Amino acid sequence: NRTIGAALLVAALACVAAQVGVWRMSAVATASQAAVGRVQDLAGTQEIRGLVADDPTPKARTTSLTLSDVLVKSGPSWQPLDARVLVSVPLTGEHEYGEYLQLTGKLQPLAPINGATQALNRQGVLATMIYPRVSYLANPQANWFIQDLYRVRHRLGDAIDATLPDPGAATLKATILGLRSALPKAEQQALVDTGTVHLVVISGFKLSLLAAGLEALALWALRRTGPRFSSRAVASAGVIGAVAAYTLLT
Repeated sequence: NRTIGAALLVAALACVAAQVGVWRMSAVATASQAAVGRVQDLAGTQEIRGLVADDPTPKARTTSLTLSDVLVKSGPSWQPLDARVLVSVPLTGEHEYGEYLQLTGKLQPLAPINGATQALNRQGVLATMIYPRVSYLANPQANWFIQDLYRVRHRLGDAIDATLPDPGAATLKATILGLRSALPKAEQQALVDTGTVHLVVISGFKLSLLAAGLEALALWALRRTGPRFSSRAVASAGVIGAVAAYTLLT
């Protein structure tokens, strides 16, 4: 009887979770459709403000910036766009996560649906702006802690560049620091085409291997330097801290 009761309870919880998921997906789809309509209504020359929400992605002639918290000028006031905007600026400019920019240019909905567009849609990117006029604003919104993490990651990337030649440096930065933009576009596409992109993507599996290796090393060292009864607790705490720090960094 207890087994049947437990099975029924699990089934009921699964049904509730599934229903909540359906409601959530429906709400997200409705909000996304509303945002798409708003972007289409605002297509044309606009003045916008937004936060650079990720690492800039350099390409052959341009740099791509993803803007979040986007506001559109409407008369004397600014109204939220409720969508992210992918901005292409000249490659010569220096940009980083956390900048707060004001841009004037042509706001356009994303191109017809394809694989790349769908990937951008999943990130909330619904519009583009190419070669806008850019000015910098004082920014009260950027998270200083995340800004510092980005800077640390890029300093580590610079250290790899100073130690190894390309393409080894670019591959190592993508593999251990998550800096996939360091990979040449042709190499990124080759990884996608051959189904091997997972080799340079930081994943839970790789973190598990790292954690197991760190724990084994820590236990080996602690058993030779301290009381055995506390070795596993100390090693586990250290591994958890190291994995958490690495997760934040990447």
